[in-house]
Amino acid sequence: MSVIVQAPLRQSYPPLLGMITMSLAMLLLPAGDAITKSLTSALPPSQIAAVRALVQAGFLAGAFMLMRHRGDVT
Repeated sequence: MSVIVQAPLRQSYPPLLGMITMSLAMLLLPAGDAITKSLTSALPPSQIAAVRALVQAGFLAGAFMLMRHRGDVT
């Protein structure tokens, strides 16, 4: 017979935190699109796309560092 070893479960987060995070994301996405559309009258689309990509990469890097600091990512 073999013994099955189970890994310890990670601490789970409350569902309310997930709902708040999802709601915030769904509010920010259309706001970003609206800002992008309003900028097209003043800036070329390629420059808007480049700045938008850099801003999104910054937010993603910040989120990754926060998760790593908290121990969620190894």
